[in-house]
Amino acid sequence: MRIAVCFNRVPGTLKRGEEKDRISEEGAEHEAEAVMQALQREGMMVRGIPLGESPADFMDALVQYAPHAVFNLCEGFWGDSHLEMNVAGLFPLLSLPVTGSPAFALGFTQDKALTKAYLAA
Repeated sequence: MRIAVCFNRVPGTLKRGEEKDRISEEGAEHEAEAVMQALQREGMMVRGIPLGESPADFMDALVQYAPHAVFNLCEGFWGDSHLEMNVAGLFPLLSLPVTGSPAFALGFTQDKALTKAYLAA
């Protein structure tokens, strides 16, 4: 089984947030390596697919690898965690099964007050 482990590549310039926010992005590649090693130990064929500056290049890499499933570790785009839902929305466009929450859930829960009100209703 081919598994794509998708993760954020640290952007040259953050589009949002502060320089200290890079710490989250910088750990992504190490986390992806650990996940890939664990999957390989289980006999999976694994490739890391970094999300860098270009979403088109990211999608092209996924199409070329043609994974059976995606292990999604992407937590935003260009250093902006509010774009996490947009990244998660790419996988269904390619008909790829993916780990984690769907795009709607990721976007909805970005607004904690809205989420609390919804859950209380």
